[in-house]
Amino acid sequence: MSLARPGRPQRSAFTGARGRLRVTAVFAAATTALLGGLSACGSSSESGGSQPAAATAAKPVTGGTLTYAGNITPTCLDPQVTAQDATAMIDRNIVDSLVYQAPDGSFHPWLASSWKTSADLKTFTFTLRSGVRFHDGAAFDASAVKINFDRVYDPATKSRSAVNLLGPYSGSKVINPTTVEVSFTKPFAQFLQSVSQTFLGIQSPQAIQKDAAALCTHPVGSGPYTLAEYVRNQSVTLTRNPDYAWAPEGAAHSGPAYLDRLVFTFVPDNAVRLGVLTSGQADVVDAIPPVNIKALAANKNVRVLRTLSPGGGYTWHFNTSRAPFNDEKFRQAFRAALPIDKVLESLYFGEYQRSWSPLSPATPGYLAAVEKSWGYDVARSNSLLDELGWTSRDGDGYRTKDGKRLIVHRPFPAANISEQRDSLVESFQAALKDVGIDLVVDNITQGEYFTRYDAGDYDIYDFTWGGDTPDVLRLFFDSTNRPSPGNINQNASQLVNAQVDTWLGEANTTLDDARRKTLYGNVQKYVIDHAVVLPVYVGTRLIGSSTEIQGLTSDASGFASFYGAWRAP
Repeated sequence: MSLARPGRPQRSAFTGARGRLRVTAVFAAATTALLGGLSACGSSSESGGSQPAAATAAKPVTGGTLTYAGNITPTCLDPQVTAQDATAMIDRNIVDSLVYQAPDGSFHPWLASSWKTSADLKTFTFTLRSGVRFHDGAAFDASAVKINFDRVYDPATKSRSAVNLLGPYSGSKVINPTTVEVSFTKPFAQFLQSVSQTFLGIQSPQAIQKDAAALCTHPVGSGPYTLAEYVRNQSVTLTRNPDYAWAPEGAAHSGPAYLDRLVFTFVPDNAVRLGVLTSGQADVVDAIPPVNIKALAANKNVRVLRTLSPGGGYTWHFNTSRAPFNDEKFRQAFRAALPIDKVLESLYFGEYQRSWSPLSPATPGYLAAVEKSWGYDVARSNSLLDELGWTSRDGDGYRTKDGKRLIVHRPFPAANISEQRDSLVESFQAALKDVGIDLVVDNITQGEYFTRYDAGDYDIYDFTWGGDTPDVLRLFFDSTNRPSPGNINQNASQLVNAQVDTWLGEANTTLDDARRKTLYGNVQKYVIDHAVVLPVYVGTRLIGSSTEIQGLTSDASGFASFYGAWRAP
């Protein structure tokens, strides 16, 4: 999940050899999903050179290092604090969760061996696995779960994602060392999915109580890898946990991971990142620029994996609490002025799919009916702006009213730019100027970015948000989730609508698939019909891997999963 994507160009040392990404299922579907009809509907595909004989070996090999190059630099490695996708992917190797959600949407035991839910969906009781140890030697038990969840809920933690996944949390009760009861003030049907995510992964209670702030640089979990070294803005090195013996139910193997080491490096520069893959300095590279996909796919030593990311696609959220976006006519005019299809084709060569909803099509509950229900219409945009009284133009061609230019502000740190969004914004600025709207990008620091967001001091706030659940709509549009100083929430559009709140609330009171789909569909239709947001493109992970790497898969959130990865001899 990512409100922020910080980073700056770095040239780091790499190790590794060429390898290949195989898209195979690591986890079998052992049980029926709690919300079966809302199970994941994401897709992935491969392209690249033919597979060499060494890469077809059936038996995994233990040992070796896998070097991964990503485009985003984590600002904090504590999954309970951060909201960054990049951190969640790294931390998945360090922390385990109570429940595992397989790519098909089904839920499986992990740190919890079983669970039961109260009839009113306000209480979840987990029976916990015995014998689990954290990396610092602390024992996993019911008290550890309570300490973790209470810490996430504490405002002092300043959680940007995990606290929202806890929803209407009221507290946890230790029944005995292997039984914990988690309660909510309202029905919360979505909790199993929430608790399966890395952001609610369980960390050592000993580490939390000793120095919780230190977890940003040294998270302590019970996962298959332990943190060996963190060099800020450069790399994270993990080493295999030799004592690991509690993989999720249905895992392709049990016991320790195969690789000795995982090295995550951060290379925001696209050309440098691509170069370290093709030269063999890195084994797996994320965020391949679309312009390079065709050439890379022709490289016999490289494999390309495309995965639609579930959750919220790249979307512009309009601040409906203040002018000019508090007027629906203006929101409609702004949206109609943008030739999104043309811009996407020019920048991304068909690799990034046009978005029509705040949900990705890979997300359970996606409403296909909103597709092509709105679009580019310059005549309509100009007509609506005229109706609003913006009929004059200044010397630069921008509309004015009462002597004031029509300006909208998009604050954004330059260090956060990814996926050529700077070029996308420039294209949008040009299109908006044609209808007389001045889109101003306020280049600010990371700290100012969040300060302005929490204060509601913006017109447009754009981001992607991962998560294999339609409940991200609750984060985006429930009126209680509006950001405010000291209250970190994701309703960036500042929407307040009683009907939307009712739909979202009711969706968490039922396990009936059809009813939930209808309710989440109603929300999507409302925010599109009333132009609350501007969906731009669907999040698509374009990953390149050398042809020696086996067993690397995608999880339910679309992130690369390394537990079963190994290097072919």
